[in-house]
Amino acid sequence: MTPYLLFQRFFRYHDHLYTQALEEKRKRDEANRPEDPMDPMRAYRGDDENSSPNYNIPYWTVFTQCFGQCFNVFFTFFVTLTIFPAVLAGTENIRIY
Repeated sequence: MTPYLLFQRFFRYHDHLYTQALEEKRKRDEANRPEDPMDPMRAYRGDDENSSPNYNIPYWTVFTQCFGQCFNVFFTFFVTLTIFPAVLAGTENIRIY
């Protein structure tokens, strides 16, 4: 997030609404969630007493979420490296001997 966005009233307003909605959803989910000591997602939430949250997110989850951006970067470099030699080969030397 750029510091410029923090000065914009529009951004701060919608960021506040988003944060408020997340907090309400978290409280609602917390109230409706039954206690399960064998919950496999418990490590991600950090529900144990005397423990800090553990943010070990699987790599595949991250990759699937950023696949579009990764593909855009790959495709840009691929096209650039494919076209550049052809453009370079078409240039002529203008030096007069």
